[in-house]
Amino acid sequence: MAVSKRKQEVKPLGNDTKKVKLSKESGKGFSNQKKMRKNLVEDSDDDEGEEEYQGGSDIEMEDVEEAGFKGTAPNQSNAQNNNANGGNTNSNKSRESHAAQKKLANERKFAKPNADVIHRSKKIWERLRRKSHVPLDERKQLTDELFTIVTGRVKELVFKHDASRVIQTAVKYGSSERRQDIAKELKGEYVQLAESAYGKYLVVKLMHYGNTKTREMIIGEFYGHVRRMVKHKEACYVVDDAFREYATPKQKASLIREFYGVEYAIFKDDSKNASLKSLLEENPEKRPLIMKSLFELINQMVEKNMSVLQILHKAMLEYILNVRPETSEAADLIELIKEHLGNIAFSKDGAQVIMRCFAWGSAKDRKVMLKNLKPSIQELYADEHGHMVLLAIFDVVDDTVLVSKTVFPEIQTKLDEGSAATHAIARIPLLYPLLGRETKLMHPQKIELLAEIDTIRAQTSKKDPKIRQQELRKALSPALLKSVATNAADLATTPLGCQFASEVIIFAEGDKAAAAEAIATFAEGEDALENKDLGRMLKNLVQEGFFNNKTQKIQLSDPPVEFYKYLMPKIEPNLAAWATGGNSYLIATLLESERVPESERMKIKKILSGKSEQAAIKSAKQAGNKGTDLISNLLKGKK
Repeated sequence: MAVSKRKQEVKPLGNDTKKVKLSKESGKGFSNQKKMRKNLVEDSDDDEGEEEYQGGSDIEMEDVEEAGFKGTAPNQSNAQNNNANGGNTNSNKSRESHAAQKKLANERKFAKPNADVIHRSKKIWERLRRKSHVPLDERKQLTDELFTIVTGRVKELVFKHDASRVIQTAVKYGSSERRQDIAKELKGEYVQLAESAYGKYLVVKLMHYGNTKTREMIIGEFYGHVRRMVKHKEACYVVDDAFREYATPKQKASLIREFYGVEYAIFKDDSKNASLKSLLEENPEKRPLIMKSLFELINQMVEKNMSVLQILHKAMLEYILNVRPETSEAADLIELIKEHLGNIAFSKDGAQVIMRCFAWGSAKDRKVMLKNLKPSIQELYADEHGHMVLLAIFDVVDDTVLVSKTVFPEIQTKLDEGSAATHAIARIPLLYPLLGRETKLMHPQKIELLAEIDTIRAQTSKKDPKIRQQELRKALSPALLKSVATNAADLATTPLGCQFASEVIIFAEGDKAAAAEAIATFAEGEDALENKDLGRMLKNLVQEGFFNNKTQKIQLSDPPVEFYKYLMPKIEPNLAAWATGGNSYLIATLLESERVPESERMKIKKILSGKSEQAAIKSAKQAGNKGTDLISNLLKGKK
């Protein structure tokens, strides 16, 4: 059902026919949640060429008998040999015996309850399920015919694996009214269906294709049974799917509150707030019992290999948000989940759980967790939620040597390819050691999440945050600078690539000559004159810094890059064209930047003071080029 990244094979829950192999190739736990959801919705649909379910269908006995008859080909061959030797009698007896067996099997099959209904509905289903070959008008006719057969008998059919698939197809292709009729007919059976190896697919299909009323009815029947269902090998996936995809905030609150104890499963609370914090504030005397009950259920689910479920991640988050430093609560959770980090770190709630576990953990805990998380790092750094785990690691782990040896090599391959620099998410953990918590790098909400663990870090980490960041920056800088020098062609042609290159050259530590030269080379092409992204990057590199909204000043590189040395030889032959083109602000920056020596400024002014250059500047000003207008004023000594 779900896929994680640990390099081992685990037994899937229940009697699922698909094994779950946990490996790098198979992807991460919750980057594949959409695939997992699709499996629950689509797995039981038989498209053309899809395998049939194995095991005990009385309706498929005829097919089995036919297959068995074909499987006697060697015996038939022997019979032919016997014919040549006078063995006709034995051959005839064999045929008669097989015919008798087949007749008996058919009699037994049609003697069972609803056999005729199942047989007729399956004949229609065989035609209906081939979605690539059925015209819409024919599909509607087949669907209506199928509903005519199964209506009123749905409860009797849904627990048989072949008949259940018929009902699922009816739900998939039926009208909204038809789906609602089936949902009403199954009222009171949804918990049992969710616990059925075959019925669970129908429950998910009804939530997927049904309307709000259908989902409310189904989820409503789960109330009071959640604690049992989340531990069930089949039902746990149905509850998780309902929680993750279909439940309203109020319904999610009701589902998650049952994790807090039996009394919250029996006595329904209509509050939209599932926060454990508010519950503990209202009932402080119940804190030990609630925390114990919550941890025990989390423990039971983890032991049953259910660590991929997002409803479990939410329960873990509520637990870790309310641990007390004077207790062993945080240490208990860390010990419980440290072997399952790859399954937890890719969901929104799961990532926050791992972030806080690193914050609360001891040096030994952090070392073990880093080791266990290592196989997932290549996917974590580019994951919507998982990359936040890496940022938390950068913020709280004092052993920066361990971090640089564990984390950085895992992303080195992607960095060398250049793909990470132009990825909207992957670039964040790469630039975080250089820039820190800057809004130009990440959303303010992510900065707030990181700030929340600062108070925990103050209790568990010893190293000064600035020293930690400096050590990480020093360790990562050589790889970043090498990436810019190697992949300059790709970086200089994309907006994110230009930003990445300028930020690395300005804020990284080490020898920047190769990277600066590689980027400056792209100023020689004619396209560079009008390439806005390239022009903006060159402008930032010339001024060697970015405007800081907090300080209201330009944050300059230290030590200076002296990028003008690499740029001037490339643009000097076309200086007038640059001064009057779309990237004219680059020349204005060269005339204004404090990082450009006076001798270079005078050289630029001398070139642009020529007769033809002045005529071009005047023409560009009249055309409305504001950059050229600024250059004209700077040449006259104005600003």
